Amino acid sequence: MLACLLAWQSHRHFKQLLSVRQRLLQLGLRLLALLLIAALFLQPQLSSSEPEPDSFRVAVLADLSRSMQVQDQPGQASRAQTLEQLLQSPSLTQLYELGQLEFWAFSEECRPFNPAPGEELPILPGATDIGKALQTVAAGSLGAANLGAVILCSDGNDSASHNGTQMAKEFARRQIPISCIGIGSPGTNQDLQVRFSSKTQKVERDSNFSLEAIVQSSYEKALETEAELLENGISIQKKPLKLEAGQSQKLRFELNSAISGMHTYAIRVPSPPNDYRPDNNLDFVGVNVAEPESFKLLYLGGALNWEWRFLRIHAENNPQLQLSAIIKSGPQSYFRSGISEKSLENLKDYPENTIFYADYDAVILDCQGAALLSEAAIEALLAFVEGKGGGILLSGDPALLPEPLLALCPLYSAQSLLSGPQTKMYPDAELIFDRQAGRLARSGAGLRLPAGTLLWLGQKLKPGARNALALDQAGKQSLLAVQNYGAGRSAFLGTQETWKWRFEGTQELSWHNSFWNCLLLWLAEQKQEQLQPENTALQAAVDEVCRLAIFVMGSDFSPAADSSPKAYITAPNGQLHEIDLQPDSDEPGFYSADFLPQLPGEHRIRWQVKLPEQNLSRESLLLARQSGKEMQNTEYHEETLRDIARISGGKFFTSKDFLSGRPTLPLSEQLPQRQSSKPLASSWTLLLSICAVFTLQWALRRHHGLK
Repeated sequence: MLACLLAWQSHRHFKQLLSVRQRLLQLGLRLLALLLIAALFLQPQLSSSEPEPDSFRVAVLADLSRSMQVQDQPGQASRAQTLEQLLQSPSLTQLYELGQLEFWAFSEECRPFNPAPGEELPILPGATDIGKALQTVAAGSLGAANLGAVILCSDGNDSASHNGTQMAKEFARRQIPISCIGIGSPGTNQDLQVRFSSKTQKVERDSNFSLEAIVQSSYEKALETEAELLENGISIQKKPLKLEAGQSQKLRFELNSAISGMHTYAIRVPSPPNDYRPDNNLDFVGVNVAEPESFKLLYLGGALNWEWRFLRIHAENNPQLQLSAIIKSGPQSYFRSGISEKSLENLKDYPENTIFYADYDAVILDCQGAALLSEAAIEALLAFVEGKGGGILLSGDPALLPEPLLALCPLYSAQSLLSGPQTKMYPDAELIFDRQAGRLARSGAGLRLPAGTLLWLGQKLKPGARNALALDQAGKQSLLAVQNYGAGRSAFLGTQETWKWRFEGTQELSWHNSFWNCLLLWLAEQKQEQLQPENTALQAAVDEVCRLAIFVMGSDFSPAADSSPKAYITAPNGQLHEIDLQPDSDEPGFYSADFLPQLPGEHRIRWQVKLPEQNLSRESLLLARQSGKEMQNTEYHEETLRDIARISGGKFFTSKDFLSGRPTLPLSEQLPQRQSSKPLASSWTLLLSICAVFTLQWALRRHHGLK
């Protein structure tokens, strides 16, 4: 300051010699020289700071959920195709200059990702969870560098937890900006969709059934099209459709199938122009076409008698009943009927292995034959009823029953007598014979019992046992008593002469047929398969995890806790998935595994279990539909992305803007900084400048006539 003041005072002496302009020019040059001299001695520098290279990471989150397959406008690239361009664009790859660039793919789960040029991006399962993806990249891997910034490439469809903006607040607190690139555009919102309103159903072969569907239009104009019904991929019916603007219409298809098994029916409508969601123009439903229900029965007798002969005649006239028999016919001989050669191997008398009963639903055991059973044969019968849910009918004199079989008998004691000429039977129309309730109501006075019939009447029933047929309306003289036993049922019939009913008249013959039909069906209907899928026609949403579960019953009809079941799943595209099922720790015999259907349509499941004495297999069906959270609303949610960027301190870009330039991204202020300084000018530059200024001033003084 003193030098400047002296310079000013020295130029005041030239007030009379120089003009104001000339004096100011001289003063300016002198001050400039002084300034340069000061800079020469002080050496000023320019300081700056920037994040330390490679000391932080920039995470790129790529949304690979199923909604990214949407094509917002006809003829336009899908969102996934736009994302692919972004990941390979110079605008993104230039970020390698900032720090460690890492890529993450996410949908419901988030995982590291390495986009390869030219490869189609995979579609990840599940609903989009932006919040969870942000949380995952924030944690990073063990030993990862600090997170400096996040680039979120998405359509904003936060369909899972809807907490993306909440996580953005956490990022703002940690001063980590999230820059969002919006992929998509507002669509036409015009959609034609179809869905079955019918649920999976079970029908009998050759019976009529119907399927109902709803076609809904959101177009602002009328549409004329047709709906096509397909069975196992083959078109079987077509119906014309005429829909007014915004209208829905119900369709009904009448069907009949002569082929049993699991059938998959699909309904399809063509996509009209500008259809926003062509993926929902197809839907599926499963129908289990079953053979008419039939039951396998086994008669175990101590001697050939008329009851067996007429029971066989009855079974031959009823297609629902398949009757086999093992009856002692001599001291060392047995009469066998309807038993396979494989089952007869190593069979000497009555079956002693539980596996023999695996294919049977009910057993008829006369008490004379029961007295001949070995201890192993009795244990096998008990396991059949208690574990497998089979039914057993005991008939004849209960005094002949071995003690272990008394548990199956629903009564404590019985009295033997012969029926008289006026003896009548009174069935319970609400138990067993409910199928014949109408007929029994018309015969309320009782049904006549042939005179001279040998009877064993129950006098005292066990707790839980019930009378189903008695000689009195009060039910105190029980001719047929029943009870539940374990998973199955047991009954005691106090006569072996029901065959006599057939000869008493037309009404009695009809009653004989009805009696055995109702009783045998009641005994057998509790049957349980050794392989029991939790659901034989499972429905699931595409890209959402579903549970495959099965109960396995061992050869001894107890839960198989040590088997190794497998599920072989054939997807609609023919791909085979092999899944090992894991045992349930709480329920022995139950096994389960998670499966993720990635394609809509029919998935065939073949269950296989290897047991020490058996190999079991069964088939079921899984139908995957476009009905999950992810595809319920596939609109472009730009506001969600803008909110995330604004809250966290990042920037928002459209995909077009990002691809067209070199965007600058905000970085975290918490990153390690590298300080750098640079001299404003070198000493030689300043010295030369000082000399130049003094030379110029001297030249001007000479020009003005000064010394």
